[in-house]
Amino acid sequence: MKFLYPLFLFALLAVSIPLIIHFFNFKRYKTVYFSNVNFLKAVKKDARKKSQLKQILILIFRILAISFLVFTFSQPYIPLTDRGKQRARQAVAMYIDNSFSMRLEGEKGILLEQARNKAIEIAASYRPGTKFLLLTNDFLPQHRYLLDKEQLTLQLGELKVSPNTVNFSQIMDFARQQLNETGKRFDKTFYALSDFQKNNYDFTNLKPDTTVWTYLMPFTSGKVNNLFIDSCWFEVPGRRMSQTEKLFVGVVNSSGEDYQNIPLRLQINDSLKAISNLNIGAGEEQTVEMTFTNNSAGFQCGMVELDDYPLMYDNSYFIAYEVKNKVDVLGIFEDGDPSADYFRALFSDDEFVNYEAAQVNNLQISRIKNTQCIFLVNIKNLSSGLSDELVRFVENAGTMAVFPADDAEINSYNQLFSALQSNTITGKDTGSIHISGINYNDILFRNVFKKKDDEADLPALRNIFSFTKKNTIAETVLMTMRNGQPALTVHSSGNGKLYSFAFPADVKNSSFLKHLIFVPSVYNIAMNSLSGQPVSYPIELHNRLLINRNKLKTGSEQLVFRKRNTTDEFLPPAKPLGDRMLQLDLSSFVQTAGHYELLNNSETVEAVAYNYKRDESEPEFYSAEEISALISEKGLDQFKLIDDTGQDFQEMLRNLNNGKQLWPYFLILALLFVFAETLIIRFWR
Repeated sequence: MKFLYPLFLFALLAVSIPLIIHFFNFKRYKTVYFSNVNFLKAVKKDARKKSQLKQILILIFRILAISFLVFTFSQPYIPLTDRGKQRARQAVAMYIDNSFSMRLEGEKGILLEQARNKAIEIAASYRPGTKFLLLTNDFLPQHRYLLDKEQLTLQLGELKVSPNTVNFSQIMDFARQQLNETGKRFDKTFYALSDFQKNNYDFTNLKPDTTVWTYLMPFTSGKVNNLFIDSCWFEVPGRRMSQTEKLFVGVVNSSGEDYQNIPLRLQINDSLKAISNLNIGAGEEQTVEMTFTNNSAGFQCGMVELDDYPLMYDNSYFIAYEVKNKVDVLGIFEDGDPSADYFRALFSDDEFVNYEAAQVNNLQISRIKNTQCIFLVNIKNLSSGLSDELVRFVENAGTMAVFPADDAEINSYNQLFSALQSNTITGKDTGSIHISGINYNDILFRNVFKKKDDEADLPALRNIFSFTKKNTIAETVLMTMRNGQPALTVHSSGNGKLYSFAFPADVKNSSFLKHLIFVPSVYNIAMNSLSGQPVSYPIELHNRLLINRNKLKTGSEQLVFRKRNTTDEFLPPAKPLGDRMLQLDLSSFVQTAGHYELLNNSETVEAVAYNYKRDESEPEFYSAEEISALISEKGLDQFKLIDDTGQDFQEMLRNLNNGKQLWPYFLILALLFVFAETLIIRFWR
């Protein structure tokens, strides 16, 4: 047995009061004379014994009444858990999982409504003065402050389903941080009310904490069948007018049943572009190819959808992209370099390319900023100013291909490669060697050759540059030489790409410029620079969007972000990233899936699509038995599973938190002894 207010036990000293009264309550006797006192002596002796017994009983009842009354105010209890000494003040944090899966229906109704009602019952089980903290997947500002019971009830009434999902360890860390700010005077308790979906509950990352007692309360919905669109992507980056597009749609059947003839529809700008019938087996994943043609330039907003129930948020997948008339390509050469003629012949008459050539000594920096793709060809020495501009160009979503000159100043190139976190040049081999391999799986060469021939006649090279091979640099080899060294690699740097050729682009050192491989290599590098924004973004707690400043009107960066075909508008905070990029913070605005537009002076400068994350599309939940096993396995002694068995829920919570309360029994005993004392005094003669 323990006491909530142990200091009140000092009041047991009050039992000395009836003792003092008992021992110092002397009565005055009046002398009465009788002629024969023998009989009176016997009566007196008998009466004295009865009086002494009466006084002793009164003393005992008074002592017991005072003792039990003191125990009552000390609030004794028998702890039902291993929780340590309890404090009079309590701080309670409650996490309500408001993710999409909580919209499913269980035996007692919608899971989120069940959790809301249980949270109200939990609050009602605590004594007045308890402080509460409400947490959800949204981490809203109003959920960072301690509340009283009435304020908590109001916030629970405003609780809505959210597209956000958060790992349980993050919720726990935040709850502990907030609860620990209350200090040592508070008992700290945390409740988690959720369906405990396995994707989000990372028990392996939980750390034992003796300061916070945690109760887990699962809500179950049973087996859920779900057919959903997982992702969409194009076969090649860059969209062009009159180009036949292949859109691949990933569909997942997480149910235990087969689906036949499910229509899959593609709409572009609210017009039906393609439809496909889907046949997919139980537990299968399938990629569906949808073909269409872009008939107009500008921003295009598309949606792929199917019909499925009960989880409906993942039946649609939104995409957005820009169809450009031409890609801007800039070639930088030395004065009089004959290789410039080969690049000009490749691009000059192409209807999809706006090509310019510039001499390195007369290059205007503005031309770098206004292009999507740069070919740096046979430059002998890279000045520090040019290198800095090229680094900024690549990091701000530009694409650059580098052919080092035969007599290149290697240090100047290495400064450029180092700044772009790429492998650097280590030396040069003056011997002759052939290209022997092509990465046919890369987008640069995919669907270029009808036959993948390992013995194909590929260009011969001379004066080959060798590069470092750092494991920390993630680069893709696109062409290899017979000695196993890479002839062409691609490396991502910042938001752009760097293509590094290991040989000069001149006729005297290689047959590359005259070989058929020159056309797809160089042309596809230019075409792939059109990729721009991803076709879609996931809705997350912190939504960020990068915008190239070249898209904005000069001298005006007043931006408006709005949902397409609505009047909902938002002025996004913008943070400069380098000279060419802006980062927009859209966290407080993007909460629903769909198409959004960025306007600059009332003109649309970007169209983006947001989709709900698919974390909960394959609902797999921990059972109560699995949760108990994980708690035991991880040594989480301060965690306890609450199983709603139908008994008085509030009474069960009171017993768990406060132990078995004994003060009502002590109060009854105190009243009984007071009543017994009264009866003795009243009727014992």
